[in-house]
Amino acid sequence: MRLTEYGQFTRVTEEIVSDLIVIDKNNLGLTCISSALAGYCNEFRVSAYRTVSEWKQAGCHSAEPIVLLCIADQREPASLMADIQSVAASARIIIISHVTATATILATLGNGARGYIPDNANLEVVVGAIRLVRAGGIFVPADSLMRSCQQAQPEKPTPLTARQLAIIERLRQGESNKVIAEKLDMKVNTVKVHVRNIMQKTKARNRTEVAYITKQLFEEA
Repeated sequence: MRLTEYGQFTRVTEEIVSDLIVIDKNNLGLTCISSALAGYCNEFRVSAYRTVSEWKQAGCHSAEPIVLLCIADQREPASLMADIQSVAASARIIIISHVTATATILATLGNGARGYIPDNANLEVVVGAIRLVRAGGIFVPADSLMRSCQQAQPEKPTPLTARQLAIIERLRQGESNKVIAEKLDMKVNTVKVHVRNIMQKTKARNRTEVAYITKQLFEEA
């Protein structure tokens, strides 16, 4: 608070500046990203380095820097992140990469990254992700979350045909393939093919499991 000449107090606000470290082996990418970030927002003190070693040698490391790590080779993140944490244990690391596979993103976050940004993201998204991480959040691309949710959903069972249902009904009576073929006017080999397909669709390992798994179908009927 500060006292004015009229005896009133006014609040003095000082914007907190966070250290933002950009690491990219590619000189052009390093220059473009760091310059764009420095010019876009003034709440970050932007520094640019080609390697973690170069950043380490520069000294003057803050306790909780935000590190924007640009990755070209997906074999690098784990070791580079460990190197970064050896310089600043509380560093909040955000990965920028062309790889957007859900498994890769989740593995990187599992190794301690606080954000993962596709390298085709626009500047507003990058800055938004950095601000979110600074506030304590974790940034994940929305499309990756959607893919993850879709993969987590159970597969819909393949519908059984009328002929297959008729065969299942005979299986539930304990009838052999030969008897089923005679009653449904089919060849025995055709019945065998249908039974094999039924087992694949129901994920059953044998005829007994087919009868058990499909029990509800006939009870509802």
